Amino acid sequence: MIRGQGEILSTQGEWSTELIRLGGDRILGSTIPGCISSRVLRHLAAVSAGLKVQSAVAARYAQAVLVVPACGSRIANELLSESSYGNASYSPLETMTTGLADFSRAIRLPISASHRVDLGKLASQFRSNKFRKKESVVRVGAVVVEGLEGQLAYVPPHPKHFDRLLGDLYEAIRSLEPKSMDAVAPVAFLIMCQFMAIHPLTDGNGRAARAMFIRLCRIGGLDAASAALILSIVLTRYRAAYYSSLMSYCLSGDFSGLEAILLSSIRDANAAVAVTSSEDDFRSEVSVRKGEGRPALQGQAALAEFVELAKIIY
Repeated sequence: MIRGQGEILSTQGEWSTELIRLGGDRILGSTIPGCISSRVLRHLAAVSAGLKVQSAVAARYAQAVLVVPACGSRIANELLSESSYGNASYSPLETMTTGLADFSRAIRLPISASHRVDLGKLASQFRSNKFRKKESVVRVGAVVVEGLEGQLAYVPPHPKHFDRLLGDLYEAIRSLEPKSMDAVAPVAFLIMCQFMAIHPLTDGNGRAARAMFIRLCRIGGLDAASAALILSIVLTRYRAAYYSSLMSYCLSGDFSGLEAILLSSIRDANAAVAVTSSEDDFRSEVSVRKGEGRPALQGQAALAEFVELAKIIY
């Protein structure tokens, strides 16, 4: 927990570093993200002007495509590896089933006007399990995020900054209007990464941020399955580059690497849509968006579909 007033150490643009005390004599530099600038939003609007996002993922993959965003790349990789099924602490298959159920509820939440209300509702959708033992709630103290994919540890902002940072984040969300599904993905991805930089939850910030991305894409008319396909490719084909670029963004606000990864993932997703879809296998956008159609698959049936899809997206 932080004791006393933080000391501003350095500033890079609007992003700053604050010295905080984390138990005993451990003093670390905590990053305070800057606000989402109108300049960056204008740039992303210009980028998306020539962007074309192919919608209508094959109907048989509408649930399987949620596995990576819902469960993360670690569980996804374990699902594809038979050797992981002997893990004594948790079952990847069981984790996938509960993760899909939680994530499916989260991506259908309407955006609340209040960031406090919306964040509370979003966090409440995710249950603890044998893999994720911590409860997902808004954190009240300082935290160190251990390094991912070889990256250094990251110390996100203290909760005393949440009202300003989350207020700005949700102001950017409110500025989104249902213009076109081609224009919404870059801005939604920026908001997702800003959410990760703020890191407002005790656990599950990644899945909550990914759920936010899909919620925002649906505002722009892009169905959940197609938005999930983009994220799946980000987290599989570009995994190492994504985590490296995300760390750069969290520390300094540099979005250039993440932007390049997103645009590449959209191109790859468009190609995957062409491979996985046929005239007889399309489902109407309204049906996919509302989650209608056949009942949700569970267990081995859902796993079989994911294994089939993974051959295309990995």
